[in-house]
Amino acid sequence: MKKYFLLLFALTVFVFASKNPVQAQVGGPSVPGADPFLLSIFKDIKEFSAPATINIKKDGEALSGDIDFAYSDGKIRISLDMTKFKGEAMAPEAINILKQMGMDTIVSISGTSAKEAYVIYPSLKSFVVISNNAEITDPSSLKIDKTELGDESIDKQKCKKNKLVATDKSGKKQEAIVWYATNLKNFPLQIKISDPDNEVTLLFKNPKLEAPSADLFKVPQNYKKYNSMQELMKSAMEQALKNGGGMK
Repeated sequence: MKKYFLLLFALTVFVFASKNPVQAQVGGPSVPGADPFLLSIFKDIKEFSAPATINIKKDGEALSGDIDFAYSDGKIRISLDMTKFKGEAMAPEAINILKQMGMDTIVSISGTSAKEAYVIYPSLKSFVVISNNAEITDPSSLKIDKTELGDESIDKQKCKKNKLVATDKSGKKQEAIVWYATNLKNFPLQIKISDPDNEVTLLFKNPKLEAPSADLFKVPQNYKKYNSMQELMKSAMEQALKNGGGMK
């Protein structure tokens, strides 16, 4: 049970982007979706929306599933249903716990244009606020070196394959392999970001290169605010037990 909740917490924060290279040094949690390396990859794509498949390898665990991704001028929104993810932690009993706690669906809203990021649980009508450090999430704080690796097709789309190496101000590096679809205005159709501990692969499906609705990047007004993930999870667990969930 303890292992499951640790993984749930890690996934909730980590699933939206690879771990922030600056915060990784100090062991702090990353801001969901606000990883500057990921933002730098989208810098030439002003707005789009697309479903995507995500594969995550972290601390010896592997997870994969589908997400919905929206991007608009530096703001990122990602939504997912964790019960549809596959991996060691997604055993039937774990999925049942998620449903009982109302934490099976998750939405993340973040980006460089806001002072705060949000992790939202629609089933609970609740959200967690995470401080957004502009210096940490600013893509311009990274030095990006790009190397062309030739042509390769992804999902029948012709792509230019590139290796990107990002170096932050402290000298810490992250690497990514990016497949830019030439018939989609060089959209980054597949992205694989890695560091010594983590690897995230995103594969987008039929991206719409137009502005998503502005409402997608807002927290519903009637949702309850929590100041930490631990606080929200404690409340969700207590409510599930009160409702006779019988969690083990």
